[in-house]
This record gives sequence, structure tokens and C-alpha cells, in this order.
Amino acid sequence: MKAVINEKETPVEESKYPYLGKADKQVEKQFIVLFTSYKTGVVVQTDKEAYWPLGQFDTRWAEDDCFTPFTGSITLSND
Repeated sequence: MKAVINEKETPVEESKYPYLGKADKQVEKQFIVLFTSYKTGVVVQTDKEAYWPLGQFDTRWAEDDCFTPFTGSITLSND
């Protein structure tokens, strides 16, 4: 018996996480969340008047409806 196998490598889909998402759809105050997985992340930039404070962690962000990828840069410091 003879078997010939021509196996191709399964392409590995690059994960989009982590990424910065900007809440700018259907929300009054703008803020930025560092997403670590789907709907899960922490606020890294916010206005003082925003509902979600800096450092707010959640596993239920409306990622699909309210966020777009943030393409700028953020510098964190202890000022």
C-alpha cells in the first residue's frame, strides 16, 4: 500500500487583539478602550465628564456597535 500526502500549512489568522478602540459611535462622550479580547478591555483615555472612568474594566463593551480602531498614539505617564 502506498499513500502520498500533500499537506499544506493551515494559515494562521492574525488576531486583532490587543487593539485600541475609540468609542465614537452612538455615545455622547468619547473615550478609548484597550481591548484584550472580544468585548473585554480597560479604559485608557476618557474625558472627566464621561460615564466610564479611567481604568474601568469590563467584559461587556459594545465593541461591534460603538467602537472603531484608534489609529493615533497614547502616551501614559504618572504626571
